[in-house]
Amino acid sequence: MDAVKLYLQLYSYLENKTPLSFDCGKICKKACCKSEYDDAGMYLFPREREVYTNLPKWARIEKSDFCYDGECVDIFICNGTCSRDLRPLACRIFPLTPYVKDGKLDVIIDPRGKGICPLANVSDEFCYAVKNVSELLFKIKDTRKYIYILSKQIDEFKNQLNF
Repeated sequence: MDAVKLYLQLYSYLENKTPLSFDCGKICKKACCKSEYDDAGMYLFPREREVYTNLPKWARIEKSDFCYDGECVDIFICNGTCSRDLRPLACRIFPLTPYVKDGKLDVIIDPRGKGICPLANVSDEFCYAVKNVSELLFKIKDTRKYIYILSKQIDEFKNQLNF
């Protein structure tokens, strides 16, 4: 599998799909792009790092504290501004995330983003697009495993906050 080609196709598919019919950043002043922490960012999906051979000056990639199978997941960290066409998949699908419960893949609003994202509802078109992308990625062994582990992390987060 050519990871770069796959992710570029997914980016292209999502290019004109947005949570709302307008720039949702106008509601929250782009809260998801800002953080008081220098190491806040978005996890890269398995092999997505390969897309970023020439990293833009406004971003960096580091290893996160989120690990599975003995490997820590790469995290994409920006300075709060970006070229939208260079955003990683997690940014493109935010505030949604793939999630597995009882072996069934779904797409949910990521509870880890509830403190920064005011969206409780997103367009059906956006949900459908993210679900399609998630289903495609779920067919790939490494990514399926990542989504399972990510879902466990979300469950732990929800349990800590009594969601």
